[in-house]
Amino acid sequence: MVFITGVSGTVTNRPGLIERSLQPYRIESHKLVDPGDLGGTARCGQGRFDKESYLVACAWADDQTVGIVAFLSSRPQADRTAQFLEVRKAMTETTA
Repeated sequence: MVFITGVSGTVTNRPGLIERSLQPYRIESHKLVDPGDLGGTARCGQGRFDKESYLVACAWADDQTVGIVAFLSSRPQADRTAQFLEVRKAMTETTA
């Protein structure tokens, strides 16, 4: 299962906003990851949701947007940075 949240506005404190955005998720620690072509700052972390589910949550912040992509699975998950970047790019694409 994948949960996606994003908002736009003026972002003045990227690290602080990412930290606050990831607080509701049960992640003990998160690490900096490549934010991809869209730039900004990004972090990902792993944790547990209940006793049966595994969680990977990634968040980004740039000058105008902040968002979270969370992956939930019944099995342990590997690094999801590539999938996070794909979802982020798809969320920020505009139609012509």
